[in-house]
Amino acid sequence: MHTASTFCLTLICLFLSPFVFADEVLIGKKLANLLVAFRVAVADNPTLIENPTQSTVDAAQIRILGIQKYQKYTGEELDSGDEITQRLLLTVSEVIRDAKAGKFKDLWIKTKSGTPAPFAGKFLPARFAAQVASRFSEKSEGQIVMRLTTEPGKLVNSDNAPDHWEQQGLLKYINGGKKSWETLSEKTTYRGKPATRIMKVELYGSSCLKCHGEDGAKLHPDGSKGTLNNIGGAVSVVMF
Repeated sequence: MHTASTFCLTLICLFLSPFVFADEVLIGKKLANLLVAFRVAVADNPTLIENPTQSTVDAAQIRILGIQKYQKYTGEELDSGDEITQRLLLTVSEVIRDAKAGKFKDLWIKTKSGTPAPFAGKFLPARFAAQVASRFSEKSEGQIVMRLTTEPGKLVNSDNAPDHWEQQGLLKYINGGKKSWETLSEKTTYRGKPATRIMKVELYGSSCLKCHGEDGAKLHPDGSKGTLNNIGGAVSVVMF
C-alpha cells in the first residue's frame, strides 16, 4: 500500500524526469560540439599535426580557436562556467601540452597487430580527439562516457567500433532520416545501465581529406574515399 509521501515522491519524479533528460541532452550536445570544434582547430594547424614538439602553436591558442569555432558552428556564446565544461576544456589543454612535450611520440608507430601505423607518429586530429575523449571519460568517474565512432567500413581504430545503438544512429544519418546538423538523443541503456545517449555526426572537411580523401582507399576497410561534407564519423556521449 502506498503512503501519501510515497505517492508525492512518485509524482515529483515523474515531473522531474523530462527536465533531467532535457538537461542531459543539452550537456551532451555541448560536449559533442566542443570536441568537434577542437578537432577542427587542431586540423587547421598542420605544424601541430606534423611535429607538435616543434610547432609554435600551443594549448592557449587551440583553446581560443576551438571556442571560436564552437561559437561559429552553434551560433551561441560558450557558457564555460559549469564544472563539466571546465573539465573538458582543461582536458583539451592537457592533451595539447602532452603532445608538445613529446609524450605521444612513441604511441602511434605501430598498430595493435605490430604493423607500421598509417601516418606513424603524427598528432592527427582523430588521435587528439580520442585522447581527449578517453581522459575526459576517466575524469568523469563513471558519470559521463565520451567516445568517437564511425561506420565499420570507415573504421581505422578498432577501439572506435560502434555498438548497436551507435550503428543504428549512424544509419539514420546515412539514410537521411536524420539531418547532419541535428543531434540524436535517447533515454536508453549503456552496458546494462539506464543512460541518456547523445550522438553528433562529423562531416569531412577539406583538412580531413588530406588523410581520408585519396588515401582513404588504403586507410578505410571498405576501400572508400572520403568526400567533402559527407559523414566521416560521430561523437557519442553517454550520461548516467
